[in-house]
Amino acid sequence: MDLSLTRVLCAIYEAGSVSRAADALCLSQPAVSHALGRLRREVADPLFVRTATGVVPTPRASQLYLRFRDAIRLVDQAIEEIKVFDPRSSARRFRLAMSDIGVMVFLPPILRYLQAEAPDAAIDVRQIAVPELLRALEIAQIDLALGNLPDLQAHTQHTQLFTERYVCVLREGHTSIRDTLSLEMFREARHVAVVSPFSGHKMVEDVLMQEGVIRHVVLETPHFTSVPDIIAQTDLIVTVPSRVAELFAVTHGLRSLPLPLAGPSFVVRMHWHGRSHADQGHSWMRDVVTRLLSSL
Repeated sequence: MDLSLTRVLCAIYEAGSVSRAADALCLSQPAVSHALGRLRREVADPLFVRTATGVVPTPRASQLYLRFRDAIRLVDQAIEEIKVFDPRSSARRFRLAMSDIGVMVFLPPILRYLQAEAPDAAIDVRQIAVPELLRALEIAQIDLALGNLPDLQAHTQHTQLFTERYVCVLREGHTSIRDTLSLEMFREARHVAVVSPFSGHKMVEDVLMQEGVIRHVVLETPHFTSVPDIIAQTDLIVTVPSRVAELFAVTHGLRSLPLPLAGPSFVVRMHWHGRSHADQGHSWMRDVVTRLLSSL
């Protein structure tokens, strides 16, 4: 039997979907479907049955998965023990999950470093809904998840990058807010709210609710990238992490003021799956991300 088929079975089993398995294996969906057909003929079993949301394994597939998974781990471990990762010559693609905030703030220093130290390495940015991130790490759809993601802590390897706080951002020349922002001004102001399944920034909403502060939200948008242009041309204000506010000040000439209440701080972390911990390339990228983003 073609032993590469063992990886196909494990990928489909873990992903619960042929298309998601193809993504994890960096193969096309037809290629994975063809491999599954070969494997079905080899073991004389359907292995997976279609459902409304993907596929479920047969008892034979579950039995094979346990054996195949252990065998693949032994092979991968043996390869990693003799393989030396050289960033200068590696063409590896690292898959990072982050929100559009991360793309704006995290990605530029990482890409500048790769340009100088690992010119053939590449980054694939994936936007994955927060509840699906753990599964994406488990099935190797992504290598790292970056952000304010406290729900992942109990299930992943992780390291702290920095502690962050929220501030209010507004344009120079705002008609009613000058150098200070009182709670009354905050209540009466017209707000932009960013509501995205890919971001972990729901904390500020929870704190405002606990404090009984109801904002006058006149715009909801799923993307932070559209916000600075809107703020620069209106009297709307937005609550964002301080590092994002610093970026908006440089790119759009916006200014920031402290929140008029005890705003929450939060920790930005990098998360990864335990299976990748000993991988030399993965370890190198984790070190790069930690060094670059900890100094932001």
